[in-house]
Amino acid sequence: MRILKYLAIFLIISGLGISAWIYYPQYQINRMKHHAVQVSKDAVKVSYIKYFQESKP
Repeated sequence: MRILKYLAIFLIISGLGISAWIYYPQYQINRMKHHAVQVSKDAVKVSYIKYFQESKP
């Protein structure tokens, strides 16, 4: 009975570890995509061309 208990605990911990190992890269990719969209929206508002056009009299 003790062996079944340890086997079940080992399987649960292994399953959680493998699922985190598979899911975490997808989470990072989605986070990078979301961050890239926010940066590109800000870059459209202020560009170098607009900055120099407005700064020259």
